[in-house]
Amino acid sequence: AVSPSMLRGLEHISSRTLHVPHGIMLPEVWSKPSCRLPNGPHLGYLGNLNIRYLDTGGLLRIAKEHPDVSLHLYGPWQGAFGNPAPLAASILGEFQKLPNVVLHGPIPSSSIFEELSRMDLLLIAYDTKRYPTQIINSHKVLEYLLTGRAVLASHMSDLTDLDDLIAMAPPGGGIADEIDRVLCQLDELNSPERAARRRAHARTMTYGHHVRTILDRLDQLPPHA
Repeated sequence: AVSPSMLRGLEHISSRTLHVPHGIMLPEVWSKPSCRLPNGPHLGYLGNLNIRYLDTGGLLRIAKEHPDVSLHLYGPWQGAFGNPAPLAASILGEFQKLPNVVLHGPIPSSSIFEELSRMDLLLIAYDTKRYPTQIINSHKVLEYLLTGRAVLASHMSDLTDLDDLIAMAPPGGGIADEIDRVLCQLDELNSPERAARRRAHARTMTYGHHVRTILDRLDQLPPHA
């Protein structure tokens, strides 16, 4: 399972469990991270904008309280996971009327690395007050870390060991409450040393690495009686 919490829920079925984290596919054409956009800071969020777990209030609050930053939202707002209903018009309208919000819509997967690399800060924004257990381990973490850019995330209990790579809100808190602190530290958080550590961690999480981990564990299992 990708989550230690998931494994704890499976222990009553079998003692043979293995934690294999989310994986990432490295870009086919590897290049240095893109130069950041001018006139920053630029904040980026990648993901479906119509999932019920999204902290839309927190994103709106950041954009409203910080007119000097640009908030870039990448992803669709027309339905999610088989639900054809679009993002509520009232929420979408609030984003659209803010001059410092850029709604990019869906982008090709081949463009994700380049687009995210141009940001100064990447956001993971989930409503952990209403959904404290559902959002504890996000796949987008690896896509973010691969760019090397600073990351501010809502609390994810399965990923607290990455606190040296990710600025994370406390349990029950939101990213809007942490944004001032992180913006003040942005230059330090985006230092070459920290960026290199983030990229190095992401590169250890390729699918090929995870397949080898699984095969090694299978080799260690005793033969069936």
